[in-house]
Amino acid sequence: MPELPEVEITCMGLQPILQKSIKDVVVRNASLRWPIPTHLKKTLPNQKILAVKRRAKYILIQFENAYLMIHLGMSGRLELLKKIGR
Repeated sequence: MPELPEVEITCMGLQPILQKSIKDVVVRNASLRWPIPTHLKKTLPNQKILAVKRRAKYILIQFENAYLMIHLGMSGRLELLKKIGR
C-alpha cells in the first residue's frame, strides 16, 4: 500500500492535467468496496480540472462543479489515458 510520499509524488505528477477536461469515464471494476456512483459518467465529462491536491492518502481533483476523490488502493497505480480505443 502506498504511503504519503508515494501519494504526494502521484499528486505532483498529475499537475500537468490542470485546466484540461475529462472526455470520458470508464469504470473497469465496479465491484469495489463502495459502489461507483452512477452519475459519475454524466457529471465528469467536459468538466475542466481546476486543482489537484492531496489530503492524507487521498488525491482530490477539483472540477468546475464537482470533486473526485481517489485512493491508490493496494497497488498504488493510477493511469491517465490519452485515448481509449474502441
